[in-house]
Order: sequence, then C-alpha cells, then structure tokens
Amino acid sequence: MTFPPALKSYLIGGIAGTPIVVSRLAESIGDWDARSSPDRFTYREALAHLADWDAVFSERIHRILTEDHPILEDIDEGQLAIDRDYAHQDPEINLARFHDSREALVGHLQAIKDEEWERIGHRVKVGDVSLLHLATMILGHDAYHVRHFAEASAG
Repeated sequence: MTFPPALKSYLIGGIAGTPIVVSRLAESIGDWDARSSPDRFTYREALAHLADWDAVFSERIHRILTEDHPILEDIDEGQLAIDRDYAHQDPEINLARFHDSREALVGHLQAIKDEEWERIGHRVKVGDVSLLHLATMILGHDAYHVRHFAEASAG
C-alpha cells in the first residue's frame, strides 16, 4: 500500500493535536463531575479515560507490529473506570498524563514504516483491523471525546 505522506501527516498530526484541544476546552469546565447524558462519562472520568487509553492503543500497535495476526481483546471501559476510580482522579494530573501518553503514542505511529500500515490484528468484537484502521479509530475516538468536552465548554 502506498501511504501518501500528506495523509500520514494529517492523520498523525490530528492525533497529536487532541491533548492541546482538550486542554483548551477543559479551561472552561466548571463542574468536572457533570455529564452531558446519563450514559456518558463525567468530564473528570472522560479525561482519566483518555489518559489511560493511549497505553491500550500503543499495546495494540506493538502487538500488530510484532505478532502475526494477534487477537486484540476488547476492554470493558466502564469496568476499567470503576477499577481505576476515575470518578475521584485529579483532572490536572490526568491532563498532564494525557499529554505525555499522547506524545509516546505519536512516536509509535511515526515509527511505523509505510509497508507496515497494512499489518493486521483481530479485534474480538470488531474484526480484522490494520494499523491504518487502528490509527483512524484513534482519531475517531478522539473526535468523540473532543465533542464531549466541547459540549461542556459550550454549556
């Protein structure tokens, strides 16, 4: 597969920019324990989730690069939030953790060689995913949470 340099730059650049956007939006959050709807994380929990999730993405990237068609188990994010007590974590600490974890994740993505973007792993509830699919999922996941924080700052 030919991965056009501009596409790679936009994809990784978008992923790299998420902590900056979240930090700016977080400045206007008055109630970290509010939630935009009953089925969503509070803003405090969402930030803890983002700070933790880059390690999940990095592990999946590593496994796809080093194993042949690895099985990538799904993680129950709701249970993880309970197990790690997201509801009581400090947003400032998690913003710093998110910046650091994202810097490491971006480094992993930048190190992927053009011919490796087609390598495949298997997500149990999703199916086969290439590294390009995974990077696209990361950007989509980011957009979902950026919207969540934008809703908080707007209202």
